[in-house]
Amino acid sequence: MAPRMNGNAEGYIDSTPALSAPGGMSLAGYTDPHGEHVPMNLRCLGGRVRDSLERFISNLFVNGVECLQEGGINREVLVTCAACIIGWYNNLVRDVGNENPVVVKIHQAAQKSQLNDDSVTLSAGAPGWRLVLKSWSKRIKDRFDEDNPQMPSFSAPIAEQYMVISTQFSSVLA
Repeated sequence: MAPRMNGNAEGYIDSTPALSAPGGMSLAGYTDPHGEHVPMNLRCLGGRVRDSLERFISNLFVNGVECLQEGGINREVLVTCAACIIGWYNNLVRDVGNENPVVVKIHQAAQKSQLNDDSVTLSAGAPGWRLVLKSWSKRIKDRFDEDNPQMPSFSAPIAEQYMVISTQFSSVLA
C-alpha cells in the first residue's frame, strides 16, 4: 500500500519560496528583493566550448541520476552547479589555496577533461587546463556580477553570502 500523500505539500512547496524569498533577500542586503536575479550560467563561454564543458561536468560529478544526465529534464540543475563551481573557482583558490581537497578535485576533473578554449591565450610553464579554468571563472563571475547589480558585497558575513548562493539555486529550480 502506497503511503498517504500530504494534500498540502504541493501548495506549501509552491507558496513558501514566493513568500520567504523577498524577506530573505532583503535581509541578505539586496536593495530590491523583488527584482529579477540571474543565476551563474555557462552561456557567456559560448557554444564552441560545449564539448570541453560536458567532459568537465562528467569528470567533476559522480552522476547516476537519469534526469541529470545530458538531455535529462533536470540537467540544468547540474549545469548551474558546474557554473557556480567554475565561477567561484578563482575566489576559492585565493581563499584556501591549491592543496584544498575541493580545489584538488576541481583540478583533477579539469586535467582529465583536457579543458580547452581557443579564446584563451596559453603560456609556457602553466598547464592549459588551469589557464582555461581561471579564464572561465573570471568570465562567469564577471557576467554574474553584471547580470545582478543588486547583489550584496562578498566581503559580507558568511550567512549573507549563503543566502546569495541559495537564491541562485532557487531561481534555477523555479
